[in-house]
Amino acid sequence: MSKLTRSTSFDDRKPAGHSFTKLAKRAQTFASSTAASKKARAAANEAPISFSDALYRRYFGMVGDTTKVIPPLNPNVHISSQELALPPSMKKDQVGEKDAIIIVDVFSTACVLAYLAYQAGYKVICVLSGDLKDLLEMKPEGYDYTFLETFIFDAEIPSATAVARLVEDLQGLDVHIKAVFAGAETGVELADELSEKLGVPSNGTALSEARRNKYVMGETIRAAGIRAVKQLKATNWGEIEHWLQEWNPSPFKVIVKPMDSAGSDDVTLCTSLAEVQRAFGNIMGKINSLGIVNNAVLVQEYLEGTEYIVDMVSRDGVHKCMAVWEYDRRAVNGGGFVCFGQRLLTVHDDEHNDGRVRALIEYQKRVITALGIRHGPTHGEVKWCHGEPVLVEVGARCQGGDGMWVSVVDECFGYDQVQGTLAAYLQPERFASLPEVPVERQAYGTLKWLINYERGIYQGTQSLGLRELTSLDSYRGHQIFFTPQKYVVPTQNCFTWAGCVKLVHSDEHVLEQHHKRLELLESSAALFRIRKRAESEAQVDAAALAAAEGSSSSMISKGIVVVVDPFSTGAVLAAAFVQAQYTVIAAYSAKLEALATLQSLVPQGLQISFAAVVGYEDDHCAMANTLIATAQQIVQSAEQQNVIFASSSVARIVAVVVGTETGVELTDHLSELMELPSNGTQHSEARRNKYCMGETIRTAGLRAVEQLQASSWSPIASFVAEKWGVNGELAADQPLEVIVKPLDSAGSDHVTLCHSLAEIQSTYESILGHVNGLGLRNHAVLVQEYLTGLEYVVDLVSRHGEHKCVAVWEYDRRAVNGAGFVCFGQRLLTVDDDFYGDGRVRALIEYQKRVITALGIRHGPTHGEVKWCRGEPVLVEVGARCHGAEGMWQPVADYVHGYNQVQATVAAYLEPERYAAMPKEPVTRLGYGRLSFLIVQVPREGILQELDAALFEELQQLPSFHFVEIFVKPGKPLKRTIDCYTFGGVVRLMHAEEAQLEADYERIRVIEKGLFIVAE
Repeated sequence: MSKLTRSTSFDDRKPAGHSFTKLAKRAQTFASSTAASKKARAAANEAPISFSDALYRRYFGMVGDTTKVIPPLNPNVHISSQELALPPSMKKDQVGEKDAIIIVDVFSTACVLAYLAYQAGYKVICVLSGDLKDLLEMKPEGYDYTFLETFIFDAEIPSATAVARLVEDLQGLDVHIKAVFAGAETGVELADELSEKLGVPSNGTALSEARRNKYVMGETIRAAGIRAVKQLKATNWGEIEHWLQEWNPSPFKVIVKPMDSAGSDDVTLCTSLAEVQRAFGNIMGKINSLGIVNNAVLVQEYLEGTEYIVDMVSRDGVHKCMAVWEYDRRAVNGGGFVCFGQRLLTVHDDEHNDGRVRALIEYQKRVITALGIRHGPTHGEVKWCHGEPVLVEVGARCQGGDGMWVSVVDECFGYDQVQGTLAAYLQPERFASLPEVPVERQAYGTLKWLINYERGIYQGTQSLGLRELTSLDSYRGHQIFFTPQKYVVPTQNCFTWAGCVKLVHSDEHVLEQHHKRLELLESSAALFRIRKRAESEAQVDAAALAAAEGSSSSMISKGIVVVVDPFSTGAVLAAAFVQAQYTVIAAYSAKLEALATLQSLVPQGLQISFAAVVGYEDDHCAMANTLIATAQQIVQSAEQQNVIFASSSVARIVAVVVGTETGVELTDHLSELMELPSNGTQHSEARRNKYCMGETIRTAGLRAVEQLQASSWSPIASFVAEKWGVNGELAADQPLEVIVKPLDSAGSDHVTLCHSLAEIQSTYESILGHVNGLGLRNHAVLVQEYLTGLEYVVDLVSRHGEHKCVAVWEYDRRAVNGAGFVCFGQRLLTVDDDFYGDGRVRALIEYQKRVITALGIRHGPTHGEVKWCRGEPVLVEVGARCHGAEGMWQPVADYVHGYNQVQATVAAYLEPERYAAMPKEPVTRLGYGRLSFLIVQVPREGILQELDAALFEELQQLPSFHFVEIFVKPGKPLKRTIDCYTFGGVVRLMHAEEAQLEADYERIRVIEKGLFIVAE
């Protein structure tokens, strides 16, 4: 199954996960009788309950409270399922005793589907596409039913194996499975697989991705000769710029939006190339409103015109339209595409005199045919653009919106999409009797989405306004999405709607009048009581703050932190600031394309939430002002971001911190300009340029490596002859040991030990002018004396010039694959580890403190590499940032010492008492830990076919094994390891006994030689 997801109008989402486990306990009825649910229902009669917890937002695109029970549609009156105007039940005498249906993800409108099937006598089997048990209680009251069995999708085993086991379990049930339904967008792909394997009516899996991925969907219908939106999926700005320059739209109007989100979240209409670039920078790397990291952007032509919903149901390739809705989208509160409402149409509604309703239906039939849909419901969104329909997107499931529309359609037409779906799968005669298109109406219907225009703390509804709303002849129910004592913001998208009202009337003009009356009520603050915050108010309302502390959807912010280039361990650092209750802005030290090689360096599974992303500006002062302005915007729109600032004194930027090596100089500039804790710019070059670094510490009287920086060959030849020749002369065959490496890079990237003048010249030529591992072009090389001896890492964290050592690592560097300095692993030491009887660990720490003092470092983390050479420490280089390797070392440090450099960095900047309590050097040992890098030593390079299963299993069974990450995926090129960028993977080892740890480490050296299998 594809992992790709697509956005929907406002209802359904899919989390990660690929396999299934059966619930040990049979699922209970939705009308839970637990004390908690009874209490929640009782509360629902006094105050509306809505859905703001992250899981519900991801699945349904709504916001509100974390309570797991949805209230009646009128929260002020308890109503039964009969009063919800539910569709009539199917006849039980047509259903066999063992007949059963499967619904994948019983959420939103699928609750109505499950209720009708259960009432008709079918046994209902629930399959969840992820571990979403908490969402099972999210349903309107009155929809009572019991699942026969419930199965949960589990990501721990391969997808194919998991699906096969699930099918086996389903077939083992003593039932006759009649159909598999996709209950929500999240269940579409799995429903395709299950129905195909179980031999029931199915859309198959051949086009599953096209039914779930927006980009693939558009290209699929285009290939079928159907009008599709012009579009580009991109991950870097260069692609977008080139595409737009080639296309040259006139007038320039393009939409930029995340690949995976919902509603109008970050959907931006851009009218210039500069606006597109800003929108791209705002989206990439940001956590969207569904809790998903934006890793791609969709750029599309702007479709002028009105948007419609076309809901259909199919059986054996026969498509019938159940409903056509017209959206009323407008610009409001800074949002460009806010939906105010949607009205129900028939094919006779031709106010534009262009027959568009019939055209929309026929177009949508062609679309779903091209997408391979032959069975079940579809929910399509289509724009009428320049006289023809153009697809926005389509979901292979019922319309969502928690099924609020069901009773509206049923009252207007006498049937609805849910009934049509059951008929398509289970009642062929009834399906045949349904009209091909909505022709006749019994009434007019609309959903009015409530728009909020104010910012503040929601106190509840206005009694007079609510009384007028509920007294309208067209009123059929409502739901408020706000929760008392929670911050609310003006509506800008579907996540910030205030609520929804259902309206149905026999007179179209009366319905329109009532719709307009609701718009007047909402715009004049007659529906909601919202207490505005005074501009001078220093402290947040205590009740709201207390409510936020108890809410999983709100965050109390202690201030705003800027992380420059949050890649590798910088991403871990950003997440740590968020965990410490700070709001984080990501800032880039260069244009995105220049950082392309770093964008993938984010630890697997790490969740990062950026309040904003600010692109690079050449003028550092201008960029500082942009950051300050961005921070002000964050504070002003804090409620929309679910952020509450503890006080006005912290509602500002409190620190600018470097994430990775590329951001060191910009961090120095910005922190200095903004008068925040800073290392200043006086020694910035010495902290990034390895040559200046060495000369600076030499000037301070510290032992430094003999070296030369050069961008041409002649000075290098002279330097080598002067330092290692005889009387300044160097014989052509004289043996040498000289290091040549890029001036600005990281790890062992192009670090070469040369043994002759010819090798030095060859290495120089291979480095100069080439792009290094940090994405920077090498404009000079560094020639240095070769420092014999073991290499160490000394990680420090500083605050106001006080330096504390948080870790010392010993590198295991060896020659392999023609490279001389490949790191096989690193082990963590304490100051009491004196294996060599020379007290070197303490000497290394004291030397490194003098080094960073000479380099002007007073604040933040440093990562120093030091050689123990002929009885004394000598600096290789030091980075004014955290230890890299994507933070893989962090759990090892926690295991061995009980703390790590990332935690210490947060403390050094913003938690002075915690920093003061930390030890000055690593003296505590709680256990032993190592990182072992997997060295690829294959006979030939090529495409990785697979890992040797037996060896990989043996590796994972080692007593000290904790975690492994393989960097090369099957089907991708595999290179022999020659530096840190060509590792095959990394293994984390931790154990209470040192002997066991070392034995496992040496066993890995054997395992890795046969682990990687190259395709023939």
